[in-house]
Amino acid sequence: MLRGTWQRVPIDAFPIRHGRRELAWGIGYALFYVVAAVLVGLVIRSHPAPIWGAARFNQDCWYTFVLKIGLLLVVPVVALRLAGYRVEDFLVGWGADRRRILRLPLAYPLGVVVNVGHLPAIRDALASGSAPHPVARIGLGILLPLFTAGLPEEIFFRGFLQTRLEAAAGRLAAITITALLFAAWHVPTRFLLSHGIEGEAGSPISILLGTGLPVFVAGLLIGLAFDRWRNLPTLVAIHWGVDTLPVVASFLLINF
Repeated sequence: MLRGTWQRVPIDAFPIRHGRRELAWGIGYALFYVVAAVLVGLVIRSHPAPIWGAARFNQDCWYTFVLKIGLLLVVPVVALRLAGYRVEDFLVGWGADRRRILRLPLAYPLGVVVNVGHLPAIRDALASGSAPHPVARIGLGILLPLFTAGLPEEIFFRGFLQTRLEAAAGRLAAITITALLFAAWHVPTRFLLSHGIEGEAGSPISILLGTGLPVFVAGLLIGLAFDRWRNLPTLVAIHWGVDTLPVVASFLLINF
């Protein structure tokens, strides 16, 4: 087998019960999620409800509890449970042997390093005492991305959608379409609300360059990693780590 085509586990090892029906549901739900992002963005713009005064809209109650935890974690997990799926159905190829379990904690700091550029601002905010209850804010900033980024985005987009696309249309189409849909839902809220490194609200070009393109590239890389190694827990840990420092910064009232 050519090195570039190697997979730890082929797609036919995944317990996909109703391939076409599940694929239609997955694509339909991903498109619905883009619309939901538009609606939530409009609600935040008119009725913001930042958690603990967080600086970024990503830590608004509407974004966190409705868009991310509600619609991208709770709804898909409940739907999969009702369809008869179990946790182990999404861990095909991972295997809880000692070596992989020991490697798993290394994945989180690997993700954290991606946004290490936030550390100077975090250090300055802690030194100035500008945010009350800093330890609690840091703790919340560390915990929350697991439930708003790591778990929901990897379970739905990689564990569910990419596998169904691969079974129906092949590996390249699965990676590419999943990355496009993954990037698509990020764009509306940034277009409505973002200021800073993710682009400026109302400017399509800056949002596409600051959010759409980077998220699409990240989606391709994550999709390729899942395609080859089928290691969903590690991707969850890395994704959790990537989002940690920006969320901590937001809770420490740092806008960026």
